[in-house]
Amino acid sequence: RVLRAERCQQKALPNIGIWPPVTLLEIATYLKYKGFKNVEIIDGEIEGLSFDKLSAKVAQKFPDMVIIQATTPTIDDDILFAYTVKKESKESIIVFIGLHAAAFPEQLLKNNSIDYAVIGEPDNVAPELADYCFNRRGDIRNIKGLGYKDGDNICINQPDVDRNNHDYPVMPDRALLKNES
Repeated sequence: RVLRAERCQQKALPNIGIWPPVTLLEIATYLKYKGFKNVEIIDGEIEGLSFDKLSAKVAQKFPDMVIIQATTPTIDDDILFAYTVKKESKESIIVFIGLHAAAFPEQLLKNNSIDYAVIGEPDNVAPELADYCFNRRGDIRNIKGLGYKDGDNICINQPDVDRNNHDYPVMPDRALLKNES
């Protein structure tokens, strides 16, 4: 699995420094906790990768799943990134998370390069989705907070309304990030 974040505020406010992709770190840690071993975060900001180099780096890995944190200010780049990865690695499952995915899942899912849109808490939905996709466990219709395609139909599952469960089984694994200065 490969996870990607674009933090648009860093381009608009360059003096604020580089923020770590905390949401992706939580997802990656939880995926590892659930038994998915080959989880990697590629942070193009910290690695100083151009859009083209980041796209090529991800596509060359032929990832099973790519999780893209999308925001409205970066949505065109996010969709282009998904398209670029899917073009080179057709079997990769592309998942969008973030505010844009939560607000406009139907619009995103009309795009052939996007397979799933998370409208719930991504750290809860992503491990359940990965378990469904790779271990054939569960029923896609029961994954709360997920948008997906069923043939020509776009389906949006019931949102996950339990906002009181913040007990993560482990602390985020910062070893997944490039921590060198």
